[in-house]
Amino acid sequence: MDPVSSALGILGFVGAVVRQIDKYYETYREFPSRAKRFSASYKLKEPLIKRAMEYIFYDESIASNKEFLQIFQHLEGEVKDLEKRLADKPQKGFRAKLQRLRDRLSIEDVNKTLTKLSEYCEDMNRHVNLISMIEAIKVKNDRVIHWISDYPFDARRQDMYRLYHQETLKWVFKRSEFKAWADDLQDEVPSATFSQRPVLWFKGEPGVGKSVMASLIASRLKAAHSKGGKFCLLYFFFHFQQKDQQQAEHVFRSLARQAVQESIIFSPSLPISVVQIYNNHNGGNSGSLSQGEAIKLLETLLPGFDRSYIIIDGLDEYEQRLDAYENVPTALLRLAGDPNNKTRLMVTSRHSCRNLVHVKEFDEIVMGASKDDMKVYLERSIDDSLAVICQKLSTDPVVKKKVVDEILERSANQFQLANRGFELLNKSESYTDFFQSIRNISDQVYDSYQDSIKRIDNHHHDTTDTRRWEPMGIRALAFVLHAQERLTGLQLQHLLAMRPGKTSLDVDALPEPEYIVRSTLGLVSYTESGHFQFSHKTVAEFLHSPQQAERFNNLQIVLAQNLYAYKSLSQNSSAKDYPLIQYCDNYLLHHLLSYFYRKVYPYAEEPIVQKAVAKCMEADFEKSQQETWLKDQWKGDLTKLHYAAIIGAEDLIYPIMRNDGISIDSQDSLGYTALHVACMWRRTAMIRALLVNQANIHARTAQGQTPLHIGCKMGYTEVINMLISRNADCNATDGDGLTALHYAIRDGRMDVVNLLLNIPKIEVDAVDIERNTPFTEAVRLDNHGAIERLLESGANINHKGYQGLTALMYAAKFNNTNVGQMLIDKGSELDQQDDYGWTALHAARNGHDEYVKMLISNGAEIDVADNEKETPIMLFNSSYHGWVDMGALVLKHGCPVNHTCHRGRTALHYAAMYGNDDYVKMLLGHGAEVYVEDEEKETPLWLAVCYDRRSTIDILLSHGARMSHINKAGESMLFNSARHGWVDTGKLVVEKGEDVHHRDSNFETVLFVACAYNAVEYAEMLIDVGAEVDVKNRKDETPLLLSCRDGCADIVEMLIRRGANIHTLDKDGRSLFGNAVAKGHLDVLKVLVDGGVDIHEKDGDGQTALHQAVSENRAEMVEYLLQKGLDPTLVDSRAQTSFDKAGTVEMRRLLKTYTTESD
Repeated sequence: MDPVSSALGILGFVGAVVRQIDKYYETYREFPSRAKRFSASYKLKEPLIKRAMEYIFYDESIASNKEFLQIFQHLEGEVKDLEKRLADKPQKGFRAKLQRLRDRLSIEDVNKTLTKLSEYCEDMNRHVNLISMIEAIKVKNDRVIHWISDYPFDARRQDMYRLYHQETLKWVFKRSEFKAWADDLQDEVPSATFSQRPVLWFKGEPGVGKSVMASLIASRLKAAHSKGGKFCLLYFFFHFQQKDQQQAEHVFRSLARQAVQESIIFSPSLPISVVQIYNNHNGGNSGSLSQGEAIKLLETLLPGFDRSYIIIDGLDEYEQRLDAYENVPTALLRLAGDPNNKTRLMVTSRHSCRNLVHVKEFDEIVMGASKDDMKVYLERSIDDSLAVICQKLSTDPVVKKKVVDEILERSANQFQLANRGFELLNKSESYTDFFQSIRNISDQVYDSYQDSIKRIDNHHHDTTDTRRWEPMGIRALAFVLHAQERLTGLQLQHLLAMRPGKTSLDVDALPEPEYIVRSTLGLVSYTESGHFQFSHKTVAEFLHSPQQAERFNNLQIVLAQNLYAYKSLSQNSSAKDYPLIQYCDNYLLHHLLSYFYRKVYPYAEEPIVQKAVAKCMEADFEKSQQETWLKDQWKGDLTKLHYAAIIGAEDLIYPIMRNDGISIDSQDSLGYTALHVACMWRRTAMIRALLVNQANIHARTAQGQTPLHIGCKMGYTEVINMLISRNADCNATDGDGLTALHYAIRDGRMDVVNLLLNIPKIEVDAVDIERNTPFTEAVRLDNHGAIERLLESGANINHKGYQGLTALMYAAKFNNTNVGQMLIDKGSELDQQDDYGWTALHAARNGHDEYVKMLISNGAEIDVADNEKETPIMLFNSSYHGWVDMGALVLKHGCPVNHTCHRGRTALHYAAMYGNDDYVKMLLGHGAEVYVEDEEKETPLWLAVCYDRRSTIDILLSHGARMSHINKAGESMLFNSARHGWVDTGKLVVEKGEDVHHRDSNFETVLFVACAYNAVEYAEMLIDVGAEVDVKNRKDETPLLLSCRDGCADIVEMLIRRGANIHTLDKDGRSLFGNAVAKGHLDVLKVLVDGGVDIHEKDGDGQTALHQAVSENRAEMVEYLLQKGLDPTLVDSRAQTSFDKAGTVEMRRLLKTYTTESD
């Protein structure tokens, strides 16, 4: 850049700074954003500009700098030279622009500005290394934080705060439940007490404003605690469409990340617990943070805050996986229930939240969307909006009221719909546009209802239902929709509790009206007169809409089935006991006709339809395959011919084919033809008629099933005989390679199995895609009848199926001794190996003693090696679990007791590691070698010590085990027990002769390990038995020095009490104070002072603790040291006082305050 451009650039920057002085004097919070903008414009570092503005605004005592003024005068000269050169060749607008710039800048302001900038530049030169180090720390912190969780919680929090309006839902602050929970918010002054009701549950249906409530309380908490103290607010929002991204591990990793980010606000360095976990994961390279680690991290971090809050929005959307470390609600309630954490939990959910049903110790607030709340919400939203139309409304209260009333009228008592109405308003260019578009808000209403339907479907966990039924909420909506008269509460309860084929009705298990309302998410309400009805007229409109009509119309058959079964079981009963009897008499035929009539009537006369309905009423509705198939077909892509097949109306085949042009083999979306459907519903006359009309007997569904597959699965022998007589292929396979014989065996249809095996062409050993034959399936399912019948038919007893498993291995896997012996008697090979090289004996490894005895007694080999050359597996596996009988059995039959696995370990290693004492004794009794090393040079005794197996230690020592032993990492037996703080084990090992002075590869003794893991009792035990307190590692660091750096205050106190050298320095010349201050450990600093360390002690650079605390900008430490009387005017080896080290105006003010007081 040429000098002229440089001059103009600096003058422009100076002018900009001076112009901002008055405007931003009172708004210091805007400095970062302003500094960022200036840095982008003038290529200057953001910290420099921020500090320059601080000096200009707050410091009035900076002397002028002649050198910098000379530079300015030089630049002034260049500008004048530029003006002179431009005088001969004017540039449009340039002269005027330059003159305006010079007019705005008085030489006095410029000199003052440049003087202060100069001083800052000099100060910056002294701190270049510090800034570089801070930037490096920030980069590392960001990397660690991102490793903890990459869940986008920042965006979620912003969405939450956008919902906040100060006057909305303020009634909550008057509720006693809220006051009990938020006792520190009364009068906006945080208290030191902890609420005895740390959990608050807001429950309500979708749309009532639960997220708005979360925003309101979060904002209130944030405002109340902004006055001081360490405050932490953690937030998580469960979205029903993102379940895979919000499992338990995601939730707690996100909360842990937020807690870490909140903690570094008060101390820039990462907490030691975070660093330890990160290092344990090899710098984030050995896997993600687990759920258990995240929970433990929260338990460590939360006590460090004066007050912490966790807000969970939409907990009802959480679904726990079976493999979760801990249930989310359980862990959250445990965090909130610990007074040491000072943590409170706020939860929002629907009324029915199975995740909180087992919890008793919390307060509940039931929310309902009132028009007053929504009115305030809309009015505030309009006032805050920047849209032109909203600004106009703010000045026209009459029209504003009309607009608000219009939105409320169409919002169906839902906050989310009111918000959508407001969005329509924002997008409108005029009042006319708005009132036209608001009429179409029904589309928005439908979107909301669609969202509710999805939620009902996704929360189908009704324990009274099975998966093959629609959710109770869907059925309740359909029944209320199609009922020909308003249903009473008892009528709907009976209707929902009914099932086709039931012979009795359990009146004690009827769903409560409140539960029915919850299951519909409030779309259905229970009136004071005891009837059910839709909460809003738009609900019925939505259920009749094109998006939902097919599904809810098809539910007519469920209603008809329930009524038909109800009528059957209620015969000869009184209307008092069965309140639906009269309704059944009046409307059963109507519901049956309304479903089938719509499907077939246009193609047949009414008497034919009546005949079909009569057949339908006689049908068996209990078959799960039929119901599952119908559920899959509720999207409505069946043809009229399919429906004729369902009801067995063979008379309709020709009229439908003639009038509609439908092919006899037309398929639905799942590939089913009318013949498939007739086979499923056991319509023999329909099957016969379809075959007469040349229906394809070999037609396949999308899954490759033929009609014969369907008949075999359902177990209809007459259907199977009919198809076989028409030359159906008995060996046809579906998409999974399954034949009709596979189907019959899997569904336990022995009559079908016998029928198929009598067919000469049947392939007994047909193989599916997993290599399983019908015989291996029969053994796997323990179907004795099928096993014997297949063997009679010549099935291959030694066939290798899935993963090379034989029938004998399947029997071993499920400990089926009788079947196993029968297979052996029939000639099954004992030592066949599967794909992994395992035999039947290996397959019986899970404690199946009887099966193992049976195999060995029949001559099974014990020492057969698998593909990993692992042998004997039975001995190793039993040693893990402590199965003594099995271990003794395999040893009795010649298994070598000292055989090693691929890691070089013997069975004694594993038995000692898991503390299986009886197994250890059994091995020793069989001659197991006590002193044997694995690949890591670890002996059984070494593992017993490392895993705190004290009784096992005694057993091994009594059998001659050697105590002093070092593993491959150079560690003695004490090291791992020190990490866990197992004091009793440590004492036992030391008493037996273990050396407490042994050093590992880092030249550190076990005392270093105990101190690093804050194991106070263990460390004291080591000192009691002679461990050197002031021992040094390879870097000349002592345990006391490292504990100060790590923030282990309890260890520091103990070491000082036990005589550790308090004057020790590290290799950089830093004292104990310096190490504590560098990491921000105020508690350690206090322990050092209370422990007698001279507060005026200086390090190798002549600096006191105050010098260092000021340099690190640690205000709390500085104030503590000043209160303890440390003189801020003391100088270091560079003749600098604490004032010279101060990097911010606030720090200087703090030092001046205490200097003035002392003066």
